[in-house]
Amino acid sequence: MTLRIVPPPSRETQAASEILAPQGGNGGTAFQLEETENTPQIVWLQSEPGVGKEPGEGTEDGASRPRPLIFLPVSDNPARDTLFFTALRTALWPDKFTSLPTIDLSTVAGPAKPFFALRILADYQPLFFPARIERLTSSWARQQAERLRRLPDQVSSILSTSGSTKPGGRLVGLSLAALRASHQATAQRLGGAGIWVSALPRDHIAGFQVIARAYAGGTEPVTIDMIGGFQLSRLREALQNIAAGNVPVYLSLVPTQLRRALSDPKTTAALRLCSAILVGGARVSPSLLIAGREQGLNLVTTYGMTETCGGCVYDGVPLPGVKVAVKESRIWLSTPTLMSGYLEAESDPEIQVFEGETWLATNDAGKIIFAGEGEDEAAGLVIDSTSPVRLEVLGRLDETIISGGENISLALVTRAAEKAGFSGIEFCGLPDEEWGELLCAVFADSSLADSHPDPENLDPLYLGPQLRAALRGSLPASHLPRAVALLPHFPLLPSGKLDRRALGEAARALDKENRTWRK
Repeated sequence: MTLRIVPPPSRETQAASEILAPQGGNGGTAFQLEETENTPQIVWLQSEPGVGKEPGEGTEDGASRPRPLIFLPVSDNPARDTLFFTALRTALWPDKFTSLPTIDLSTVAGPAKPFFALRILADYQPLFFPARIERLTSSWARQQAERLRRLPDQVSSILSTSGSTKPGGRLVGLSLAALRASHQATAQRLGGAGIWVSALPRDHIAGFQVIARAYAGGTEPVTIDMIGGFQLSRLREALQNIAAGNVPVYLSLVPTQLRRALSDPKTTAALRLCSAILVGGARVSPSLLIAGREQGLNLVTTYGMTETCGGCVYDGVPLPGVKVAVKESRIWLSTPTLMSGYLEAESDPEIQVFEGETWLATNDAGKIIFAGEGEDEAAGLVIDSTSPVRLEVLGRLDETIISGGENISLALVTRAAEKAGFSGIEFCGLPDEEWGELLCAVFADSSLADSHPDPENLDPLYLGPQLRAALRGSLPASHLPRAVALLPHFPLLPSGKLDRRALGEAARALDKENRTWRK
């Protein structure tokens, strides 16, 4: 399908667009959400008549109806994200808002204008695209719009993936039905709708879903000011000020945040106010989970991605309505929370239909194991929320290096290191003339300070032999690290996931300066 950028189709939509995304030159008459350099943006899109139409897309005759693509600014300060919250509340609140295209916006009081403008645009199936306020300019918004190759009718939100598989991320289309299905399945697993606390970036799926689940369940989210980064004092204050009564309180964190919270007794005590704490976005070490659960926290590990509206497997068990299979080590997912597609391409080769069910081929490796003693692997099974087995995520399929002709799975070595007591450790490959690549263990000062309080131990010359000795016997000799690098902290993507490209670059830079240990 060919898309083109068009002007608003009527005076009413023009007025609504100007209210939501002031373009300037209005003589001060347009209502300003706030005075910011980077304002919301709206791009109207329409498909070309009769070109590449897919079943169910647009109208049957001629071009599809124009649709507004509304870029919602998000920041570290919830007070600046008024339009974002208003848009999601309007779309997802249970008592569905209806559009009233006959409203005279000139008669509406200033603070209410964004809400009524959204109601007018509702007839045109608006698309919401959360974007960081510092990058949101007119030219950037237009560039994103020009990346699109299709807009299925059911798409209501566009989110970018974290960039861990493709630099810059992929544009994923999500429907209201998928977002609501995610909320319903999550509420069913956790024990009902509740108050959600937001401590993650709202332009990525985990943080976006905290807000979406709250509104879909009919509650207002509790948001934390993240200016200057994640601060434990703000999290404590937010949790302690919730008057929940009998309503559950839910929180979503990435492992780095959880580790920091557990290092502070006051924050750990505040976390006990949560009925459940979802932990995802990156691999969670077993030692971290044990430490948190020993403190009385109900930690729930999540597995999912932008393409599945976030987590759809909790503690290894699929949510209600979700099915999981593992074929040739690759994890496949069938879920009512599945995306409507990658919007930059005409088709999605990762999505296939088997016996009437739609499946997503992920880029993750895993295995299905029987729960209980022994945890034997169960091959060839399709599991759901009722199956007495669980999914174990082994890592990304592309997280493999070749050293001396041997394929080394970074995820396999990481799990072995964690079992040996080395928490907060990552692995990458370093170029080597003899071996092609060397397996390099990467430690971070910020993680080692807790597990190795002796400063003399925070040295690659000490850590290298110690790690090899601990892993010898549990791994083949070819899988033992031959290099160690020490960083101040692990580089993270904006979503909170490990930035593997930056990790490798930092380790290679240290190696060139002869600041790594090599065997």
